Amino acid sequence: MGTMNISEINQKKLSLLGVDQLTAFLNIFKGVSNPKAKQIVKDLSLELRSRKTEEVEEASIKDIIKSVKAS
Repeated sequence: MGTMNISEINQKKLSLLGVDQLTAFLNIFKGVSNPKAKQIVKDLSLELRSRKTEEVEEASIKDIIKSVKAS
């Protein structure tokens, strides 16, 4: 069995992980000097940023709905 790089695993499998798990993996791989680890850090960071954006958008939609109901 060959080694998998993060792009083979990436989005589908990363989407199954929670933010806490992604952060834990990111913290682990940040300390590794291997070039493949640098790519993993980049991909994990990208996934975390997209999650934060989704959470903000979701919160904004909920706020809009609440304000519409209140009025």
